[in-house]
Amino acid sequence: MARKIRQIAAEIRQTWKPKVNYAAKPYLDAMETLDKITDNYYLDSADDVVRRFLANAGSWRGDDARRIKAELKRHLDGTAGVTRTVKHLERLRNTTIGNARWKVHFTDGSHALTADNSHIALVIDSSEYHGVPVEITFNKAGKITHVVPA
Repeated sequence: MARKIRQIAAEIRQTWKPKVNYAAKPYLDAMETLDKITDNYYLDSADDVVRRFLANAGSWRGDDARRIKAELKRHLDGTAGVTRTVKHLERLRNTTIGNARWKVHFTDGSHALTADNSHIALVIDSSEYHGVPVEITFNKAGKITHVVPA
């Protein structure tokens, strides 16, 4: 499952050494109160807070910084993992190179397509993903790219 923004903020505090940039600090402080990107911090949306943090975090560099900034960007673009339960699958026409494509129906009434030519299209029909909560990762086009049991 995608980490809460407050959990990400705590890791930022631990890894940004020697000291968090003064311009990014107020946004990091705000992030420590947020769970998800749809939350609000007073009159600001979590989306705005995270974007402002990223805009002011340019001096934070290194492997941890790259990994964590990428995780925050996944929250912003909606590709962070969400938990849903698969109700049933609908087989669609194969891709142009012959790989399976699926329309995945969830118990909450929503549905999504598997990404073309992705590994997930080959394994989504496994019974381990049916009727149990699974963590789903989407690409920017809103197609499923990864599924793991939650």
